Amino acid sequence: MMEALGLYLLKSSIVSGIFILIYFLLLRKESFFLLSRFYLLLSVLFGYIFPFIKINITHRVTEHIAIINTLQSTVNQFSFVEEQNFNAEVIQNQSFMIICG
Repeated sequence: MMEALGLYLLKSSIVSGIFILIYFLLLRKESFFLLSRFYLLLSVLFGYIFPFIKINITHRVTEHIAIINTLQSTVNQFSFVEEQNFNAEVIQNQSFMIICG
């Protein structure tokens, strides 16, 4: 019960924050106060109602598998070789000696 209430409050706060941010960016300096009042009232109402809206998103997994198989076959065509570690001080000393003569 408390988790559901906390989730509701979180969603409501996020939506209200987004609407207030939009208000400050776009409508704060408007002189048409009726539009501002209407927007603020609707944003508060939407902030209370939005957490109850459930949106179901479905997607096909089979299409992603084809892409993954193509990427795996492409990567498997290459052979990877480990690079040997080198000492940076030796290279700096050699380059210094070459420059200074």
